[in-house]
Amino acid sequence: MKNEIKYNEFKAISEEHGHTRAILTSIELCEEADTLGYPNFLETEVDDAAQTIISSPQYSNSDVADIGWETVKGWINEDNKRLREFGRTWWMVGVLAKATIHIPSKDGNYFFQPGTFDFRCLGYRKRRPG
Repeated sequence: MKNEIKYNEFKAISEEHGHTRAILTSIELCEEADTLGYPNFLETEVDDAAQTIISSPQYSNSDVADIGWETVKGWINEDNKRLREFGRTWWMVGVLAKATIHIPSKDGNYFFQPGTFDFRCLGYRKRRPG
């Protein structure tokens, strides 16, 4: 999906701001295959008897002290369910936004286009039933 504005539109925006701001002139959103392969950020090792976190990228014993074991353990159980469903009902995707900006000259008569910038993040997609 690509959205972009035309020259006359971004010239008007530039004039509105006294030619002092860069203008986002196009943005394209893309999905990429996940390069991590496995959502290990969901893995947590606990000691149920002691009600403590042994290792976790998300939770700590401070969370247990602040929020309570039952709440944190509920979140961990939800994460474990997500891990079991990984690859069957959902998978990881990379989300990429390619943005083009234009920077106006001081008088607004021309615009510099320094390039296209990539912004990346990791997301997930659920499979549609059927």
